Amino acid sequence: MFNTAAGIASAAFLSIQYSGLFWSQQIRPYAFGLFFCTGLLWIFSQLVFAKQRNKKQYLLLILFAVGAAYTHYFSGLFACPILLVLFWFEKNQIRHYAISIALIVVLFTPHFSVTLHQLQSAGLQWLGKPTPAFFIAHLYEIFNHSWLWFILIFIFILNGFFASLKYKIPIPQKQIIVAIILFLTPLFVGYFYSVTRSPVLQHSVLLFSMPPLMLIVGYFCSIIPMRIFHLQSMIVISSGILLIVYGRKHYSVVSKEAYSSAVRYMVKDTQSVFLVDAPKDIFEYYLEKYDPENKIHFEYLDFRNRAQFIQKISDFQNNKIYPRFLLSSGSDPAIIPLLEELFNSKKCSHLETSWIGAEIPFFHYKGHNLKYFIIERFNLEYRYKPIDMHLYSLHPEQNDVVVVKYLKNTSDSISGELQCNLRNGNTYIDWRSEKLRNDSGYLNELVILPLKLADIPSWKPDSKLTIKLESAYQRGVLNVSLVKGNPYLYGVPD
Repeated sequence: MFNTAAGIASAAFLSIQYSGLFWSQQIRPYAFGLFFCTGLLWIFSQLVFAKQRNKKQYLLLILFAVGAAYTHYFSGLFACPILLVLFWFEKNQIRHYAISIALIVVLFTPHFSVTLHQLQSAGLQWLGKPTPAFFIAHLYEIFNHSWLWFILIFIFILNGFFASLKYKIPIPQKQIIVAIILFLTPLFVGYFYSVTRSPVLQHSVLLFSMPPLMLIVGYFCSIIPMRIFHLQSMIVISSGILLIVYGRKHYSVVSKEAYSSAVRYMVKDTQSVFLVDAPKDIFEYYLEKYDPENKIHFEYLDFRNRAQFIQKISDFQNNKIYPRFLLSSGSDPAIIPLLEELFNSKKCSHLETSWIGAEIPFFHYKGHNLKYFIIERFNLEYRYKPIDMHLYSLHPEQNDVVVVKYLKNTSDSISGELQCNLRNGNTYIDWRSEKLRNDSGYLNELVILPLKLADIPSWKPDSKLTIKLESAYQRGVLNVSLVKGNPYLYGVPD
């Protein structure tokens, strides 16, 4: 659409854009969709701006458009304005474009019934309806969650703009207008549909319309003297890489396979016995890879009821063996409260966590009082059950504050609420909730529910605390901790 230097610069910027990097390594259609959308943008520029028109070009137009439509609805949505803009630019080629579009529609016909069915559904029920704050959040997402990086690139764009005025370089207004239209159309259509019909808008689905924006950035960064262009490119690329490696911690946390990290950790601790609740095929694959000599001592947590589980733990304790626990995100959510309740009732220990990799925590217990207790991550596969725990596990005093925190691990807006209730037997003595702020769209949104025990005079050590995330989206980290209160300030933390 612009020139070779702009294309190289935009490709470099897109390669260090974190969303593209992250989703390229997931089993999702985003990498394929981005390929088809980029190819469609290229063939569009060949037809309209390079004036290269032959049967091969039209055939590629059809293949890229159909590929985009079948890959994802938002990549198909990106193709729609391209096909419409073709008529705007090339009125003398209407017959060829009309035939191409007709063939695209015919090739997509087998999917029509599926499309109509999905359009009539309620969308992604775990998503909250976006608010205008989504646009700022999406800009933040595009620039790798760094306003400093955004400001740096914006300065370079302004530098290019003023250079075009200084050297009297004509700005290709048509190309810029088209690129803006192609970038904004999926964003605004998705936003309008999510607000008026059902929520579908996420940051990830807007990845398909990223190339036009990167082309604009690349163009303004390329119309300056070549030495300055090379310097700017090195600064942007190196700073972008640093953001990915150290800011987003992609290669130290996100890209690590959790079970791989867990098994490699276990190999270093051959003196311990591990009780493992993980998919056997995946776990044994990494055992064969990292522990060929069978040095790790472990057993599977394959108990069928509470009594069997307690008996297994008791057998270990009778033999003075203190195992460590490997629990996956798919583990039964009752395991951790059961461990916590069992160990505290026997006055033998406290659960402590060590986080390994991106998903897997190790749980082990030591002989000191519980002051801080981390609950397992929410289940990724099915609706998470409420978590029950007794207050005595936290060893609270009259003026302490029990703090329940939920940390979501997506930058998409989600709807729901965090609920907590406290009861003595079947009698509820406290109930409170906090809505998830589904308008922020920011990653690592924190929801906090404090329970000041001084305000709940009927609480007892054996009062049961029930925590529940009332949302169709069930990923994140739940944390329960005790904050020591100042008795002179009536429960206010020190």
